[in-house]
Amino acid sequence: MGDEAATSAVVVVDTSTPSTVVTAGVDGVEIARFEHDGFHHLECIGDLVARSEQALIDRGVRLGAIGVVVGPGGFSGLRIGVSFASVFAFARQLPVVALSALELTARSVEPAIRNRFVVLDGQRSEVFYALYRADGDVVCELGRGHCPMEEILQHVDPSWLEEASPEWILFGSGVVRYRDRVPTAPWLVVGDPEDGLLRSRPWIAETFRLWGAGMVVDPEEVEVLYLRDADARANVASVLLESRERS
Repeated sequence: MGDEAATSAVVVVDTSTPSTVVTAGVDGVEIARFEHDGFHHLECIGDLVARSEQALIDRGVRLGAIGVVVGPGGFSGLRIGVSFASVFAFARQLPVVALSALELTARSVEPAIRNRFVVLDGQRSEVFYALYRADGDVVCELGRGHCPMEEILQHVDPSWLEEASPEWILFGSGVVRYRDRVPTAPWLVVGDPEDGLLRSRPWIAETFRLWGAGMVVDPEEVEVLYLRDADARANVASVLLESRERS
């Protein structure tokens, strides 16, 4: 077996939500996924990673990189997932691919939807948001930040966005939580995992994409994405206005 085949596999760790998810992939395709619901990241993450690696061993391949979701998400869950992945990668001398939960969510949408407004529940009445513009497989971020949900609702309404492109979807755990307060329009689709416009989060595909582009980090330099920092705050109105001007 050549070196290329031997290192064409990854394991991805996601503890950005109450669930712990560990996936294994070969050549960009997911071959195994293990999940544990509830806030038990510390208790189950080692077992899930071991089971994922065994799935790769059964395929005759070995790890070439570790992917880890670095946020946004709960503080304790993220620290457990990122710390575990960093130590694991350091011990194996593997590169780390840092994944954004916002972009993973954006890439879970059907390709035909161009404008993707991701709103993730940040607890404490706040949400993390990011706006993306998609053109086929290319997904570009236009802006991101965190704010109270009321600030999102102030600007996401049909009258303010009536000149924007109709190819819109507004979705994410924050939208699901506040769904009864989100306005709707014929072209403004409020999505959740049951709406059919969404697919599973592309952990493996995104890890291979970034890894192939050389976008990896040293295990000792993985940074957790906390959008509560003041300098990370963006203005929702300016982000949406920029999107309208680009349409």
